[in-house]
Amino acid sequence: MTSLLITLDRAGERSLQEQIFERIREQIVSGRLAPGAPVPSSRALASELRVSRNSVIFAYERLINEGYLTTRPMVGTFVSQVLPDEAVSARPAPQPGTAGHSRPPAPQFTGRAHTILNSETIPIDFWPQRTDPAAFPVRTWRRIVQQALANPGSGLTEYGDPCGLMELRCAIADHVARARGVQARPEQIVIVAGAQLALNLTLRLLMREAGEIVVENPCN
Repeated sequence: MTSLLITLDRAGERSLQEQIFERIREQIVSGRLAPGAPVPSSRALASELRVSRNSVIFAYERLINEGYLTTRPMVGTFVSQVLPDEAVSARPAPQPGTAGHSRPPAPQFTGRAHTILNSETIPIDFWPQRTDPAAFPVRTWRRIVQQALANPGSGLTEYGDPCGLMELRCAIADHVARARGVQARPEQIVIVAGAQLALNLTLRLLMREAGEIVVENPCN
């Protein structure tokens, strides 16, 4: 198995997930990781770097989505044979009358769908950050969307409150008060894009210079 030799700046401003992505991408682009070379599993790399496995999974998924890595079911993860930097790089067009003056073929882009191996034998889906699609309230969502589009106003195309829609923050404040016993005003609630961003912002507020943060390993 190829060693990645990744060094992380744990005191830096960039997230560990982003640093892992950049370090692996740099090694692929520089040629240190050759096309077709295998990379460690997310669990092995997370253990080696002493980070959450999710940080490695998200970095790997981004590398796969951007074309730097590819997966082979039941085999592992490998460096792509054709890198995106090579597929879309611009080359000088040959001049008329010179050798090779012909229209180059259009670049072809391929994608990889997320799949679960042996899904028929897995009674419970532990895929991170994914919920059961059957639990999504499609009818309720459709009705609310139709009501919102009936009178969208300026909010349809303009930026809103950077802390999030006030109606949603009021609903969240009411919910956590009844369900969790947490007393919070809507003005104290901020809507973010996901758990990773929420944790990042929270740590930035609580972290002191040269301080230490201790978290449990969610994979143990």
